[in-house]
Amino acid sequence: MANIYSSLKHYLKTFAQRKNPHFEIELVCYRAPAGRPGSFVAQRSIEVKPLVFFKPSILVGILVSCLFLGTTRDALSDDFASVGLYQSFDELVTWAHAFETTNSDLVNLVEFGRSYQDRPLLALQISVQPGINDPTKPEFLFTAGLHAREVIGSQAAFQLAEHLVDGYRNGDPATMDSLAEREVWIVPNLNPDGRIRVEEGYSRQRKTMELFPGQNPNNYTRGVDLNRNFPHRWDQALSTVTDETYRGPSVLSTPEASSLWSILQDNDYFNDLWAAIDIHSGAETILAPWTSPTEFRDYPLPPEDRAKFDFLADTMSQLTGLSTDRLSYDSYGVLADSLYETFGAYAFVEEIFTGPWYYPYDYFKYFNPINQFGIDESVNDAIASAMFLISDDAFLIAIPEPSSLVILSLMGFLFILRLLEPGKDQGMSRAEARRRRG
Repeated sequence: MANIYSSLKHYLKTFAQRKNPHFEIELVCYRAPAGRPGSFVAQRSIEVKPLVFFKPSILVGILVSCLFLGTTRDALSDDFASVGLYQSFDELVTWAHAFETTNSDLVNLVEFGRSYQDRPLLALQISVQPGINDPTKPEFLFTAGLHAREVIGSQAAFQLAEHLVDGYRNGDPATMDSLAEREVWIVPNLNPDGRIRVEEGYSRQRKTMELFPGQNPNNYTRGVDLNRNFPHRWDQALSTVTDETYRGPSVLSTPEASSLWSILQDNDYFNDLWAAIDIHSGAETILAPWTSPTEFRDYPLPPEDRAKFDFLADTMSQLTGLSTDRLSYDSYGVLADSLYETFGAYAFVEEIFTGPWYYPYDYFKYFNPINQFGIDESVNDAIASAMFLISDDAFLIAIPEPSSLVILSLMGFLFILRLLEPGKDQGMSRAEARRRRG
């Protein structure tokens, strides 16, 4: 007991020194799952008295309360089924097919691959010319569900698709202009196998479901972190197979990541990817390349690209209330960084929700809102960022609607004039991105 008391006191003193030297602690206690130690986590602080004055008897009392009187983790935890507010993956697939059928003039559903456990990898192309890759129109990509437990991201992605189509149907000028001048691609879930496991009640699952030697088939160690499996500095990502951020045995080794990378390089679908948002949860921030703080510091982007990224991120931050703070850890093999490096796309990671940090084992509640208000708030943030990114306020695109012959003729004439003016470009930032693409 003395050792337990000493450890608990050390933890609380460390917390006190980090936060404030004068405050009172309220503890939320969980009875640990089998094979795990008890968990004692500070919930909030109020300036009252120095924590170091807690007597051993008080701390032992806290310990006993947590061990014997505390509510069990299972009683407190939420999961996919108990919350009951999110679409299942199977429902998402059914919705996607029905959505295309109902809106065939605006929506093209593409199955671009199969997961490790043979589930469909789906993308929605939303355009006034669905099924056609118009080389004059830039593409904008929105992905979600790379991490299985971040269910809110997939919710935001499919509701973004509905928002775009509803806006067009209702005659919203900004939406109509955006879809006339751009092609929007939405991948609602890139990790269906892991998602199914979350739906079955294992809320900690982050990775895919492929099994490697040394991994436990029944816990979180199983699989590959999809957001460490992409090309940018993959070799610097973590190679420990049991870690939640395991990069995989080779770059693009997963069928999920390699299938996405293949369609992005297929000219039948993509010609000119301008911008992207990869939607996540677990923080509330907007990250532009480079997402790793070390790389961000040591390898600055070209000034014109940095300025454009900052403008876009700052505007999205103002629209959503999300920060633009860097995370405290380095991440390599990340999708957003890889999209920028390979395609010159202005690609972001957008973390749209984080739950109370004092739920150490309640993974579903930490990564996902568990009430409709919270869901709506997070989804609206994701939609606000996306709608800005595809607007003229972010990228001014002068492309006529295909049906307008007068405008088409005028633009053709202007294009010829531009050809007669060598040296003139489309703007410094995009020019830099195009040079990177070669």
